[in-house]
Amino acid sequence: MTATKVHTTHIRDLAELLAARGSCPHRLWHTLRQPSMRMSGPIDSDPGHASQVRQVVAGLEEEIAEVYPALHNAFEVSGSRSGARLKGRPDIITRDSNGAVTVYEVRDDEPGPADELVVKLAMYLLPRSNHGRWRRSQPSGCVLYPDGSEKRLTADEIGDTFAESVATAMRQLVSDDPAPRVPSAAECGRCPLPAEECGDRIEAGPGHVDNGTQGGLQDSC
Repeated sequence: MTATKVHTTHIRDLAELLAARGSCPHRLWHTLRQPSMRMSGPIDSDPGHASQVRQVVAGLEEEIAEVYPALHNAFEVSGSRSGARLKGRPDIITRDSNGAVTVYEVRDDEPGPADELVVKLAMYLLPRSNHGRWRRSQPSGCVLYPDGSEKRLTADEIGDTFAESVATAMRQLVSDDPAPRVPSAAECGRCPLPAEECGDRIEAGPGHVDNGTQGGLQDSC
């Protein structure tokens, strides 16, 4: 009997897939199936980000009894139907004296379309993960930006529609049927597939400037 291949990805990569409206599905499908550097990279690979997280942790510890930085937060969820495996490691998770759990994403750049989705994925997956500390919890979330602004997310934002979008993305991840190709000069310029593997590839013409406005997974790997 042939063993079923398990595809593993990080929730940040999945969030960028969910956020990538208008991007080429085939490029995203191919990129998402590649090994993610987020899986094995050291927590402090970005010293600036690590320092920012420590500052936030120090402030939260003055008000909240349980504050867990990234080192303690790695989790994994396996889809029983899709065969996909998702991994995550939130920057910070807290639990207050009333038992309320909050997931924090600390950003050190401008807001992006995937920021809230990363937190929502963690909110949805943590109670279903192998991390027993968060079972039966109903986490809320918060994205913190370097200018001091924040985006709060409540548990009731994680409903059936969101759950189905996650399930659909996981099925797309493990499917051996390539996603449709929607080529464009901007998309193809960032695609890891060589021209000989994609007959629809469009090469950028003279004077084309890729300003990165299309976004997508390849930009973040």
